[in-house]
Amino acid sequence: SNEEGLVDQDGEFSDWVEIFNPDGVVYDLGDYALTDEAGDLLGWSFPSGTLIQPGSYRVVFASNKDRLGSELHTNFKLAKENGFVGLSKGGVLVSGFDYPAQTTDQSFGVSVAGQIAFFTSPTPGLANGAGVLAGPVFDEVSVEPVQPFAGALEVMARSRALNGSVSGMKVFYREGFGSEVELAAVELGGGIYSATIPASAFGPGVMTRWRFEVSDSNGLVTTSPAFDDPENAPKYFGTVGADPSIESNLTTLHWFIEGPEAAGMRFDTGDRGAPGALYYRGQFYDNVGFKLHGQSTSTFPKKSYNIDFNKGHKFEWSAEAPRVSDIDLLTNWADKSKIRHAMSYEVMRGAGVAAHFAYTVRVHQNGAFFSTADLVEDADESYLERAGLNPEGVLYKAYDMGLNKDQGDTAEVGMQKKTRKEEDNSDLQSLIDGLDLQGASLENYLYDNIDLPSTINYLATL
Repeated sequence: SNEEGLVDQDGEFSDWVEIFNPDGVVYDLGDYALTDEAGDLLGWSFPSGTLIQPGSYRVVFASNKDRLGSELHTNFKLAKENGFVGLSKGGVLVSGFDYPAQTTDQSFGVSVAGQIAFFTSPTPGLANGAGVLAGPVFDEVSVEPVQPFAGALEVMARSRALNGSVSGMKVFYREGFGSEVELAAVELGGGIYSATIPASAFGPGVMTRWRFEVSDSNGLVTTSPAFDDPENAPKYFGTVGADPSIESNLTTLHWFIEGPEAAGMRFDTGDRGAPGALYYRGQFYDNVGFKLHGQSTSTFPKKSYNIDFNKGHKFEWSAEAPRVSDIDLLTNWADKSKIRHAMSYEVMRGAGVAAHFAYTVRVHQNGAFFSTADLVEDADESYLERAGLNPEGVLYKAYDMGLNKDQGDTAEVGMQKKTRKEEDNSDLQSLIDGLDLQGASLENYLYDNIDLPSTINYLATL
């Protein structure tokens, strides 16, 4: 998971694989292939004449760019969560790994001592050091159920040791925000372990979470979820006890937070907010951040919130659309019709405007009815791409209708950048200057730079 390590010729931090020749002869890698699928060992082939000298290394970027040249790029990428990577010859595996979840900017492989290890300081093209001995890994974990649940729940996981042997597995579960309860998992054979969370843990509307912990003969312990970043990773799997008293045509969003008042606070830019969890449309999201959204609703009894999800488990608002890392839960407390957000954006989208998605949901907080509110798309690069706009473009939000046309390049005029925030507002000033032209120059600028049909549709919809 390369973010700030080895850079390729495009200036990008692509995944990479390192090949080592331990023998005393020169090999032509043109006879070999790399693959990320154990069932397809033909994979991506090296170009003929790619020689690797005795005792030397060759780095290949797993970038999906599929390039042959001085810098080699495969036609696949590597999954961060876990996966397979192998070197084959004539469709026969020569060397391969079922690798575990990767930590950003650490490499994984064979240490100088011949053990499987993680390397906090990767050395592409050079010999590996001792590294940090890799503990046992999870090959498969049951994360069911996908519905609000009633009754006892059997949870299962399959694990193996990379060094030594597996010595045992434990399951820990929490009912609500209570203390963890430990269960000893039973080995079923083939590295599969099972434990049963009792039915008493799944009360109506109650959040129940669990995690796995496996140890090996070296005393090393691995958890699932990995929880490798307390600020940006889930610690638990989970679900919500079925509540037969809920009768609604709206989809219920279950929100759990230990200190509800903290979600209504303002946080510094970049802070995720108060931690909590969500359950929506059959999926559980742990260690999610909540904070106050906007200005006007800060005094409302039902406020608006920004919700920040983990990188590894983004929010699925629709099965037909890409997941998002942020979403807004906007109050409709002051809107007595309860339909302004959803209907306005729906009409705009129907008129061909690149408007946000917005859906009204029934919100339960800590197991009790809280409000109705609107899930509304966050204004960011993901929105631009989903709406068919340029994700690398500049997106502004207007906070002040009294824009001074001679001060477009200052941040104090009520125009705030939502993308490319590290830049100034000179691009906005250029737009304003273009719109300030006269006669034929203005007409030419409009036709060349403004999407007139979309603008007309937007104004007509308003």
